[in-house]
Amino acid sequence: MFTNIQEIKQYTNVSNRLDFELLKTYIEEALRVKVYPYIPKSTAETLSGDELKLLKKAVANYAVAYAIPFLKVNLSNTGGNYYTDDKMEKSPWWDLRDLGLSSIAMGDRALNDCITQLIKQGKLPRTSGIIGSVNEFEKFYSLNSSWEVFTKLQSLIQWMWESVVAPQVSTCTPDDLRAYPTIWEKLQRTVVFFTVAEAALMNSFSFTATAIVQQWEELPWQKSKILNAAELYSLAKRLQQLARHELAQLKQLLEKEAVACYRPSPAAQQVEKMKSGLYF
Repeated sequence: MFTNIQEIKQYTNVSNRLDFELLKTYIEEALRVKVYPYIPKSTAETLSGDELKLLKKAVANYAVAYAIPFLKVNLSNTGGNYYTDDKMEKSPWWDLRDLGLSSIAMGDRALNDCITQLIKQGKLPRTSGIIGSVNEFEKFYSLNSSWEVFTKLQSLIQWMWESVVAPQVSTCTPDDLRAYPTIWEKLQRTVVFFTVAEAALMNSFSFTATAIVQQWEELPWQKSKILNAAELYSLAKRLQQLARHELAQLKQLLEKEAVACYRPSPAAQQVEKMKSGLYF
C-alpha cells in the first residue's frame, strides 16, 4: 500500500525524517485490526480512485497512532533505550495524546467515508437491522465515525429493540414501520437513545463528553478524556429519560397514522381517552 514516507505524508502530517521501515509494522497492524474486519482484504485489494485514497488515508493515520508509543523506544540486548535528537525539543505527553487522538479521528472518518461509498456502490452489504450504518446511528448520537464501536453495539441495538421497544409497538416489525419515514426516524432515535443509555452503564464501552469511543490501549493518555463512573451514570439517566419520551411519541405517531400492525394496550387506550376528556 505504501513504499516510502513521502506516500504516507500525502495523508497525514509526519516528518521526512521518520524512518519508513519503523512504520511498516504498524501499517500491517492497521490493516489487520482496523480495516480488514470491515472491508475484506479481497475487496480492499481491488479498490482504486477515491475509495483507495480514502483507504490509504485511514491506514496512514491508524499506523501513526499505533506507532506513537514505540517510535521513540529502541529495544536491544541492553533493554529499552530512547531515541534522542539533541536538535529537537521533546513533545510533552499531552501533545502526543492529541496527535494520537487526531490521527485516530482522521482514520475513522476516512474509513467510514470509504465504507459508505462501497455500500452505495454495492461492493459491501448494508448492515441488517434498524440501524444499518455508522451514519444512521450518528444522526442521533456520535460514535466519532468508528465502525469498530458501531459493530460492538450491534447486539445491544438488537437487544434494546427486542426487549424494550418491540413489546411497546404491538405486532409491528421493522419492515412494517420502514414504510413510514417519520415513524421510522422516531423508531431509530428511540432505539439509539436506549442503546446509548444501556452502554453507558456497561464496562464494555468508553465515553467522552460527546461520543462513544474505542479505548486504545496503545494510547493510555486517552483516558484523561474518558468519562468517569459518576459522569456515565448521569449520562445514562438523562438518555433514559429522552428514550422514554421518544417511545411515547412513537406510540402516538403509530396511533395517529393508524398503522395497521399497531394495537394499543387497553391501559394505553384508557389513558388516551382520559386525556381526551371522554371520561370526565
